[in-house]
Amino acid sequence: MKRKLLSLSLSSSLLAGALMGGSMAAAATNDSDSITRGEFIKTIVDQLQFPLYDSSITLPKDVKSESPYANAIRIMQERKVIYGFGDGTVRLENTLHKNEAYTIIARILGIDAEKAPEILAKDYGVVLENEVLSEDEARKAIEQALTSDPVAHEWVVKSSEEMEKQDSFKAVMQQNMNMSFNEKIPENNNQDSMTFSMNIEMAYKKDKGFHMVSTSKLPQTLPNGGAEMNIEQYLVPEGMFMKMVNPETNEEEWINMGNQMPFTFDQLMEMQKESVSYNQQMNNKYVFYRDLGSETVDGKTLHKVAYQGRFASMQEMMNITKDLISTPEMQQSLMAGPGMDNISMSGIMWIDETTKLPVKMTVSMNMDLQPSAEQPIKGMNMEMSGTYQDYNKVEDIVLPEAAKQAKTLELPSAEDVEAYKVTE
Repeated sequence: MKRKLLSLSLSSSLLAGALMGGSMAAAATNDSDSITRGEFIKTIVDQLQFPLYDSSITLPKDVKSESPYANAIRIMQERKVIYGFGDGTVRLENTLHKNEAYTIIARILGIDAEKAPEILAKDYGVVLENEVLSEDEARKAIEQALTSDPVAHEWVVKSSEEMEKQDSFKAVMQQNMNMSFNEKIPENNNQDSMTFSMNIEMAYKKDKGFHMVSTSKLPQTLPNGGAEMNIEQYLVPEGMFMKMVNPETNEEEWINMGNQMPFTFDQLMEMQKESVSYNQQMNNKYVFYRDLGSETVDGKTLHKVAYQGRFASMQEMMNITKDLISTPEMQQSLMAGPGMDNISMSGIMWIDETTKLPVKMTVSMNMDLQPSAEQPIKGMNMEMSGTYQDYNKVEDIVLPEAAKQAKTLELPSAEDVEAYKVTE
C-alpha cells in the first residue's frame, strides 16, 4: 500500500449537489432584458468551444434533441457542470439567478461553489448585484471570469519556449498531500484519510533524464520504527529506477520499475518539447490565466501569473493530449491508471522578466478517484511549492551501476488478481 501511495505522489510531482436544484424554481419571465438559463449556458459553450465526446448522452426530459440548446446541454452534462432538478428537468427557459451563475462559473473554473461569490469578486472582479441577471451582466461575468488575460498567457508561452531551450536545471519542491479513502484502512489505524509531506530535490538534463531525491514524513511509523521514508529515483533512457528501504529486510535496495512507467523515456522527452502546444490547447478552455504584475525578489524583477482550471476527467485530459502522445499504447497505458475525475488546479508562477525563465511556483490540485479493491483512494488534495535554479549547470545524470543490476518489479496481472479472488 505504502509503495502504491508514494508512487502516486511522485507521479503527481512530475508532471454533488444539483446545479439547478434547491428551493428556487423561478418562472419564465417576460423581461426582455433578462437572460435565461439556456442562453447563459449556450453563451459559455460557444465562447469556450468545448467539444462533445459522447453524443449519446441522454438529454434532460424538458430538452428536445432539436433544441438549439441540446448540444450545449450535453457538453455541460459531460463536463459535470449541469445535473438538473430532481424531476429530471433543467428548465432552460427560466430566468438566470445569480446563485446559478456563480455555481456554473465555479464548476468550470474548479473552485468551491459555496465560496464562488467571494473568490470571483476578489480574483476576477465579478460581482453580481442583481438577483435576476440581465444579458449584459451575465455576459460581463463570463468575459471577466472565463477569459485569460492575454498578457499573462503570453508570459506563460514565453516561459515554456525558454524552458525548452535549456539544457538542464535543478528544482527544489515541498509537497503536502491528503488522501481520503472509500473506507477505513486497517494499516492506517482505521482512519479514512492520510496526510503526509514530502521534500524533493530534482535535477534534469536534456536527453539524459531526471534524478530525484525525496524525503517523506509519513502519518505512521514504518516496520523499522522510522517515520520518514527516503527515496532516490532515476528516470533515464534505461527506464525508471527507485532506491528505498525494503520493509521486509530493513535494507535499502534498488528496484527496476520495468513496465510500470506509463510511457517510454523518449515519449516523455517528446511531451516536454510539446509543452507550448499543450498550453495553447488548454488556454481559454480548461485553464485561465490572470496577470498579477511584477515584484522584486533578491534583486530580480519577477512577473507573476496566476492560473485556475479544471478537467472533468482523465479522459478529457487525454483527449487534449492525444496529439502530443505518439502511440495508442501510451494513451491506453495512461488511461489504465487510477480513474481520476474532477481534476482542478490553481497556482502562481513567478517568471524572471529578463530571462523569461520560471523562478518559483505554487500548485494546488484536487481530484476525485474511482475507488476499487486495488485502489481504495477516493480523493486527493495536493499543495506544492517549488523553486527553479542552476539553469544549464547540471553536468550529467548517470544511472548508478547498482541500479542497473536491480531486480525488475513484477506486479500481478489483472488475470492473476481475478484468479486470486476466486481461490480466496
